[in-house]
Amino acid sequence: MSRRWYDENRYRPVKTSLGYLIQLPDEYNSIISEGVCSVAEEEFYAHEVMESVRSLGREKILALHKSKQRARQEDQNRHLHKAVTYLAVLSEDNKERLGHRMLELSVSTLEYFRACTEFQRDPSKKEVSTVVNVCVAYGNKESRQFVHKLRQRFLDEVEQLAAEQKPEHEFLKAHLSDMQIRISNDLLR
Repeated sequence: MSRRWYDENRYRPVKTSLGYLIQLPDEYNSIISEGVCSVAEEEFYAHEVMESVRSLGREKILALHKSKQRARQEDQNRHLHKAVTYLAVLSEDNKERLGHRMLELSVSTLEYFRACTEFQRDPSKKEVSTVVNVCVAYGNKESRQFVHKLRQRFLDEVEQLAAEQKPEHEFLKAHLSDMQIRISNDLLR
């Protein structure tokens, strides 16, 4: 397997995030990758860098050409492909910074997925999109707070459900107790 630019130790956040994103279903992978692209365009002007592709140098041009063949895992999803392409054309410093933002997006969504698993809920594309949008617009701290609020909402829903079901259980217990008394009385006769 040939080494990629993000195999270098300084780009570990990119490699970690790619490993995580590749494992996700395409629908969630796309949402998070679109968030990465938004950050790349808004904070690092990646779209403008792409337009000035002539000044990138031979190695970056060759890497872009190879990415168009879509042979790598990260090239299978068009949104992730675009995010990795943006990363590839940025300056070394901006690659590192965007890599850290990419990791923040990944961690925020991972925390959301953990909350869904913990409370036995199916993840929602709308909620994943909101987590990503909060992270893009306001940063990691705010997105983690948002996920914490979602987790609290999930907990409240579980407690409410348990409270609603409790009277049924109490009724059943009382009904069973009443049945046991009748059975006992029938046996005594």
